[in-house]
Amino acid sequence: VFLKDLRLMALAIAKSIVPILWASMLLILIMFLFSVLFLQAVVVHVNGATSDDETSQQFRIYFDSLPMAILTLWMTVTGGVSWWEVARGLLDVSTWYCLCMVVFVVVMLVAVMNIMTGIFVNDALLMASMDR
Repeated sequence: VFLKDLRLMALAIAKSIVPILWASMLLILIMFLFSVLFLQAVVVHVNGATSDDETSQQFRIYFDSLPMAILTLWMTVTGGVSWWEVARGLLDVSTWYCLCMVVFVVVMLVAVMNIMTGIFVNDALLMASMDR
């Protein structure tokens, strides 16, 4: 019984690889687009700020480069960094950028992550029905 369940899980994972890779590409594309948007705002803010500005120092940590900006956005949706901590800094730049951050978090958590979960669950159910 245990090996049958393990085999079923392995088959479900194997069958889900291609759709999950496509969903991951979508996830990376969304994070890339939002990272470019936020980097633009951060560069303008940091260039016009004084050296002791707390928001600019925070931005230098989270948005130091494009890969770091993508990592920051990944951390906001996976719990590595509070999304509000990043959004609060963006709120100092513009309400519009803060709203974009909220939209990003909602899209990622509600749409993309649930789609990935749905793909895996659907393939697992398909494998279970075929196994009977």
